[in-house]
Amino acid sequence: MTAGRKISSDLPHQHAYDKLAIDVPGPETERIGKNIAKKYGTYVIFTAKAKWPEVIKNRVFNTAILINPDGEVILKHAKNIVGTFETSTTPHDVYDAWVKSFGDGLDAFFQVADTDIGKIGSLICWEGRGGGFILSSGCFVPIDAKFENVKAMVDTAKNHAPANN
Repeated sequence: MTAGRKISSDLPHQHAYDKLAIDVPGPETERIGKNIAKKYGTYVIFTAKAKWPEVIKNRVFNTAILINPDGEVILKHAKNIVGTFETSTTPHDVYDAWVKSFGDGLDAFFQVADTDIGKIGSLICWEGRGGGFILSSGCFVPIDAKFENVKAMVDTAKNHAPANN
């Protein structure tokens, strides 16, 4: 992936990084944390195109962000599995840098947050087809950012249920 690669048919990847991608934590997560999570005492999860400068600069990752009821970011998950053409960077595109930052275990690619309501993880879009990844990490509250994957996640959970008991 080069800096000139397009993120859509008319938007250069570098422009998306400079003008559209959010910092995590950053102003957007602070506003959501304060105005929603803290105000209502709830967990909030959302997806955004985000920067991961701790891994690589000038790249945009499709990212799920989990904010706790105190308004703090407690999970940042970069989409790993691309089911169709997508110009976002994945951890596998920058594998050496990713492993240097987070390690090479399953938890480096499918993180879960230990919370007062259980372990929460996130899967984005096609990752829901592999729900076993997050369930094998001990996650009991898998969050999938795309509704049509819920059936696949439930089926996976049923198949893994004996291992979770």
